[in-house]
Amino acid sequence: LVYPIRAAWRLSREGKEVAVSVLEMRGCGSTGDVLRELDQRSAVKSDPFVMVAGDAVCSLSECLREAVGEHERRKAERADATLTMLLCEGGPRARYHVTPARSEGATVALASESGRVVAWRSSSARRALEIACGAIDECGRVEVRGDLVDCRVDVCSPEVLWRYSENFDYQDPRADFVANEVANVELGQRVYAKIAKSGYGSVVHDPRALETVAADVLCGWIGALSPGEPLARCGRGALSKKSSSPLPASATLERPLLLGRDCLVGE
Repeated sequence: LVYPIRAAWRLSREGKEVAVSVLEMRGCGSTGDVLRELDQRSAVKSDPFVMVAGDAVCSLSECLREAVGEHERRKAERADATLTMLLCEGGPRARYHVTPARSEGATVALASESGRVVAWRSSSARRALEIACGAIDECGRVEVRGDLVDCRVDVCSPEVLWRYSENFDYQDPRADFVANEVANVELGQRVYAKIAKSGYGSVVHDPRALETVAADVLCGWIGALSPGEPLARCGRGALSKKSSSPLPASATLERPLLLGRDCLVGE
């Protein structure tokens, strides 16, 4: 679905409106096909550029700004440092939320000092996590983590698109590109991770995740997103309501929900 860009939704950078272009791509059956088409059309002019999945829900402006700066510094030192992915820690939300939203899930091995990704295994992969000995020799200490949320936000150099064009079997950015590039220690592109200590990042990949993210909006976990009007707190827990009518004393509302402006709750 392509929604019309309303005036209130327009992005701005340094006081100037950002142009939004919609490209029609027929016959693309995967993310890899889309990226190869972008490379063929030379549609991406920025170096680096930010790639965001269509089902990502994020509030990570400060972390993204830092990730872009770190990516540029690494790329100036090494030509093969072409991708920096944003990963989020669970934070306090993981302790209080009943059904935390998870992305497709992954196990990642990171160099403790540099944040370089040396191994990646998606949850759908029917194999163990394999870490190349050469990567351990280069990085020294490596930590394996399965508690990070992949919010599908990447800072990329143009070489990423070139690799997709060279490898037509690359379909998924994680299971194919990241997993294979980091496994090829000698010739693969280097991938780094920026772990967000604050903010919010998730992926709406199924109905359960959609329900969870909607509840997070109502609970105020996503500071940059709101239903559009000031909300009043009522009931138990993190209940939000948008209604001019007070709740009767006998009413008990417990789940995060939103009462419409003209909604009335009876005795």
